[in-house]
Amino acid sequence: MGTLIAHAIHSATGEPVPCITRRKNHADILAERNLQLYDVINRKYHYIQVLPVHYSLAAKELSCSTVIVTVKSYDLQEALETASQIAISKDNVGILVNGLAGKKEANEYGLNPFFIVSDYGVTRISDYEYELRGYGELILGRDSPLRESSPECRLADLLSRGGLNSRCTSNISYYRWRKTASNAVINSITSILDAENIIVVENSWARNLAEKVLREIIDISYAKNVGLKYDDLSKYVFELARRTGRNISSTLQDLRTCKQTEIDSILGVLLEYSREAGINANTIEDLYILVRALEEGRLRCAERKQQSNTS
Repeated sequence: MGTLIAHAIHSATGEPVPCITRRKNHADILAERNLQLYDVINRKYHYIQVLPVHYSLAAKELSCSTVIVTVKSYDLQEALETASQIAISKDNVGILVNGLAGKKEANEYGLNPFFIVSDYGVTRISDYEYELRGYGELILGRDSPLRESSPECRLADLLSRGGLNSRCTSNISYYRWRKTASNAVINSITSILDAENIIVVENSWARNLAEKVLREIIDISYAKNVGLKYDDLSKYVFELARRTGRNISSTLQDLRTCKQTEIDSILGVLLEYSREAGINANTIEDLYILVRALEEGRLRCAERKQQSNTS
């Protein structure tokens, strides 16, 4: 998602976009070539000029009016520490991450973040190549009254000028829960079936499984005073699966490349909430176990390949 947002900022401003990377070799690759985003739907390439900086040098080289954190949930702590060092204000940090994490972690660094929820479909091809496989919406905000002068509203306006469908909200928790529900359904089912997002709609057994997960999430949301409604949520999730039908979910992308997934921040947190409230979430638990089993198998495979290559 960072590439998509960088594309919009570059399109709106015409200026190179500072890009902080976790890996040194990633920064080196981006220094040699532009980010590339291929719009699969419109069959159009976008080339994005970036200024790559390794996170270890960020505090020395950058001071940013707004910092947008788009990382894997397990890298969030490190990213927020860097953000706290380069943001000009504690209010000017935005977080786009799968699951419901972020607020507590940001507060540890004195940050008062806004959140970004996206239902665009983007698939990673390589360190510099990405594909846009489904259009959607970016929702930015906090759980507080809107101010047009706020960092999130200014950023939403910039992203809109850069070609993304973006808007602000004063109830971001609702949209974060709604997106987490869609991740819980789409990411887990597509990972287990090793298929594109559309399978959640087209396969009757997958759809039946998705409906069971959504009903459990509805119960959990009421216990957490969010109060999602089943009809609205199911309509959103199945429309999203259809609209991003050709996309490969981020969890499946991770499994295919033998990397750690974010299933703990998606299904794991829902299980934690269900246990706190004494709610039955057997379907969510079964999916969590299956995805973790796949993850463990892929990670062991990656370790064996690495050992074989070094022996």
